[in-house]
Amino acid sequence: MPEIGRWVPPSVRRLFTFRCEVPPSDRRRATFRSPFVHLPSVADKSASPRPWSLQEEDPEPHTGVWTEVPQPILRAMVGWRRLGQTRLYGRRLSAGATLSMILATAACSPPALNSGSVEAHQGGTCPAATRGVAPKVAAVGETVCISGAGFGSRSGQVLFFLAPQAVIAGHISSWSDTGIRVSVPSSAATGPVLVVTASGEQLFAGPLVIEAAPNGVSRITYRPISPAVASQTVTVTLTATSSAGRPVPDVVIYLTDGFGTLSCATDSAGTCSVSVTGYSSGTYVALSGTAWTQVVITWAEPPAQTMSLTTSATALLVGESATVSAAVKDSNGAPVPNQLVSFTTRGSVPVTLSASQMLTDASGVAVVTATSLVPGVAFFDVETNYHSIAKFIEIEWAPAILNGISPSHGPQAGGTTVTVSGRGFTSSAAVSFGPVRAAHVTFVNSSTLIAVAPPGSGQVDVRVEIGQSASPLVSSDAYTYS
Repeated sequence: MPEIGRWVPPSVRRLFTFRCEVPPSDRRRATFRSPFVHLPSVADKSASPRPWSLQEEDPEPHTGVWTEVPQPILRAMVGWRRLGQTRLYGRRLSAGATLSMILATAACSPPALNSGSVEAHQGGTCPAATRGVAPKVAAVGETVCISGAGFGSRSGQVLFFLAPQAVIAGHISSWSDTGIRVSVPSSAATGPVLVVTASGEQLFAGPLVIEAAPNGVSRITYRPISPAVASQTVTVTLTATSSAGRPVPDVVIYLTDGFGTLSCATDSAGTCSVSVTGYSSGTYVALSGTAWTQVVITWAEPPAQTMSLTTSATALLVGESATVSAAVKDSNGAPVPNQLVSFTTRGSVPVTLSASQMLTDASGVAVVTATSLVPGVAFFDVETNYHSIAKFIEIEWAPAILNGISPSHGPQAGGTTVTVSGRGFTSSAAVSFGPVRAAHVTFVNSSTLIAVAPPGSGQVDVRVEIGQSASPLVSSDAYTYS
């Protein structure tokens, strides 16, 4: 199974569904991994791959420049077989092009063609290149070598990225089954490169970083970057110097993986910084003008941990509060204190949380209180361990809560008088036995109703209805017709 990185924050997996083009006979459930996404996907030919835009949540103090992926390139990436070392960097990102490419690449395997790698080359023949998609750098007009297998003996096309969502073909000087020499078009931009064989097969060859016009920068350096745990933000400090060794102020330095780009402008000391949050170690390119250098950033996997969730109640009256508790333990089962746990909600009802983040206490437990003034179901998503562990639990709020019924059985002809116990009952309350409402209901008080069971069969749920809302389903509401 293709794999990029080792794990992914589950918070991101809820953002994406992806279906790719494969023959119906090859449909299967495929688990794939990327730096941002780790979820099962069902391959389905009915949906064509499509690009998404990619934006940073917080673009300051640097800017994020992200491109959408042209359909031909994205389709080729769906069919790209060998993932090599594809990685994505960036801050916390919303759905985007790079993710769609990684999802497409990892989700599907056919066709059975090997990938290539792009390498700038000034010589006459293409050297043997290491497979993979580590960023390579070239200037427009320069010859680029693509090494791999399965290109065929007849010449096809090599398509380069053309911003914002197009491709442009390069001039091919030589073509063989294992190597291609092609010139970078003058309008090509940093992005993915696509090989189209003479038979129409498409191969994603990898990203290519395009040099800019000379700007007086001859060298880029960066300060050593301490390894971080995945999902943590690291600061990359870059310095631009001239051929004389002097700092170059007021120039833009780009940091890119060949898909997405971050940028910053140098100060009077020729220095600027970008903040990068990543989930998988990788090598990137820092570029300004024609000067560039590779930047290595290491993100380690989080420690092995487990988390369990509990709630003080799964069914509540509107306006009541419940606690949601997350217990975190290490691989030996010992509690993990002082660890950040994040709580978010989703669902049809607004929920007020006492806190969105909490540190675990000495017993490894983090607790928040949740309240809703609207009837409905809310899901609580809880994450910890640098977003590597995520679980959810649900709570339902209702205008009435049913605690039990007596008796819990009666004849199919109906007519049994049933006492319904609970909370929040009103004089307008109705009682349903499965899909059928009881014709006769007597309001005793806010915790007791008396209903006459209608005719029915089998086992049904008894629910108290007030307005448009019904009491939550509970195990004690089952009524059996015998």
